[in-house]
Amino acid sequence: MTPRMLHAVRLEWERECSRRDEMAEFMLAQVAAMIGNTGFARFKEPVKPADLMPSEWRRKRQAKPKRDRRTKRQRAEDLAAKWRQTMESLRASMAGV
Repeated sequence: MTPRMLHAVRLEWERECSRRDEMAEFMLAQVAAMIGNTGFARFKEPVKPADLMPSEWRRKRQAKPKRDRRTKRQRAEDLAAKWRQTMESLRASMAGV
């Protein structure tokens, strides 16, 4: 077995272990969510299994921030408003000199 083949086998084994761990975590989260949503001391809002999974918390934390979805015109208007505000504050400070 070459080193490259050994590395590929090890990566596949790690992926399989990860899948097994996530499946066990998901099953426990399902049970916990069901108990929490139907028990005597219920949550104020219904809980999803993903809310009880630490692996999902990590994914949410690592998620990239969303792009700015404003149009070019909206961005230009915001920039112009900011520019006007800056110029007005400069004029006001120059008037006081």
